[in-house]
This record gives sequence, C-alpha cells and structure tokens, in this order.
Amino acid sequence: MKRIDLAINDHTGILNIPELAEKCRKREYIGKSRSYKFYQLGELIKHREDDREYMGRILYLGSLKSDVYFCIYEKDYEQYVKLETPLEEADIINRFEIRLRNELAYYVSGNVIELIGRDYLYSELVNPIFTKDGDNEKVKVAVKFLDNQTKATQVSQYEVVLHKDSNWKIVG
Repeated sequence: MKRIDLAINDHTGILNIPELAEKCRKREYIGKSRSYKFYQLGELIKHREDDREYMGRILYLGSLKSDVYFCIYEKDYEQYVKLETPLEEADIINRFEIRLRNELAYYVSGNVIELIGRDYLYSELVNPIFTKDGDNEKVKVAVKFLDNQTKATQVSQYEVVLHKDSNWKIVG
C-alpha cells in the first residue's frame, strides 16, 4: 500500500470548501502546517476545463509531499465526472480525508495485509463488527473499492486483529 486515506463523508453539505479556502488565504486557519492549495477540479482534469459549472473544488491542507496532509473535496462533483452520477443524486456531497503516506508501518505489523495488486480507489467501510479478544480487538469488515480501470465497485471482506501498544496496529 502506498497510502491510506481516512475519510469522513459529509452527506448534507456542511463543509463549504471555497469558504474554507478563503479562510486559509486570509491566514485565519491555524494548524501545524501553514501551507495549503486550492483547485477547481477542472484545473486538474483538463478535459473538463470548458465545463466550469461541473468542476468541483478541492482544498489541501499541508504539503502534498508530506507524510500526512488533509484533503477536502466536493465528492458529488467527483462522482459526476467519474461515473456521470447527477449531482442531485449524490449520496455524499463533500469528503474530508486525512492522507497518510510512508507511515503504514506505524499501523500495520509486518506483512499481515496482502497487496491488492489492482488500481482501486477506497470508497467506504461496510458494517464493521468489533469483538474483544483478550487484549486485542477482532474486526470483520467489508471494504468497498472503485476499480479505476473498469469503474466497477469491488467489495472485499477482511478479518483483522488489532492490538494496542503505543497505538492501535493491525497484527493479524
């Protein structure tokens, strides 16, 4: 795995991304990292530049070269561009992600999780079930991915064991 994204979905549009970007521009945002980037989605997806009303917006907090940064974007526009889902039918309006790179050893012990070997985009966790097992927690969960090549939804089931020392780590 190259990166893990921890996501919180905004189903009601509570986040106003242009307003958050304006607060960053005015230096009203206080955080560990002072850097930010704000894009119209069409600036990143060149074939959509002429379709300005369907661009969507994305705000990065922190350096994109950092091992940890935040990404806040209009998920409804992303689904419109990728899957042609009408904006009014979108289940998720915005998404807030914490993106972790090069820190996976902090969360996973050894090679207990096999590589998927496909270009999947994480979508969501489905019905996680936690059970106590001594000092550990067992988790049964289905994970939805979007296959970037076929655009099909892939659901994979996992059963992992979590153990806490200084942090929670997948140990089995």
